[in-house]
Amino acid sequence: MENEVVTKRRPVLAIIAGVLLLLHIGAFIFSLYCTAAGFLNTEMGLTVLAIVAILSLTFAIINFRSRIKVAFIITLIFNNLLITLDFFAVLFGLLSINTDNQRRQIQQELYEKAQYYASPEYVKEALCKDGLEWYFVNDGDMKLYHDSDSKLENQFKSMEFTTLDSLPDQNDEGYLFFLYEDGYSSLVVTFSKDDTMFVQATAYKNGPAFTPFAHEKRYFWTVYTFNHEEGIKFFNIADEIKVQSDSSI
Repeated sequence: MENEVVTKRRPVLAIIAGVLLLLHIGAFIFSLYCTAAGFLNTEMGLTVLAIVAILSLTFAIINFRSRIKVAFIITLIFNNLLITLDFFAVLFGLLSINTDNQRRQIQQELYEKAQYYASPEYVKEALCKDGLEWYFVNDGDMKLYHDSDSKLENQFKSMEFTTLDSLPDQNDEGYLFFLYEDGYSSLVVTFSKDDTMFVQATAYKNGPAFTPFAHEKRYFWTVYTFNHEEGIKFFNIADEIKVQSDSSI
């Protein structure tokens, strides 16, 4: 009597469907994490979720051919529940991507505005709008002075500025320090006796309270050089105003 060998067949489809179900759960959690992490990660998380969800649901349906009907029912039910959750994860991710796109666009626009605000043309227009005034800084002391007769303003407007590629060495001599702000832009302008003008410009977006990106801002700084003789005239006029102002106190 010949021995009969009975070989048990592994439920391959059920195993694959079960593994994919676990991966589906993991992909859902991973997509939420990616959405919370940032723009590029959000796209990656949603892509992984979409691929795993399709594969998982596909094999859950194919698992109907498996001999283990309970496995078919469980994987199909859980995949359908996860698909519902996936919908909200995708919606949340797309909203996050749209929000990030809006923020990037606003920040780029503000950066371009800050670049313009740092230009010599805008600096002259802004600082001279309501009469030139500045702080003289020397040895840590800072005092505000006014150009009441517009001599310094006229000299400033006549000067030409050329962009420098890098910030020069620190000059320990006294320097002039200008400030300007109008709610949409601000300027910090420093004139040094090494023939440089350092400009830091800021562009603001001031929207209504509790609206998205109501208080975004972007910075830009650059350094300009000017003619040495013109710079001497500029500082001499400032020194004269300083002496007159200090003597009148």
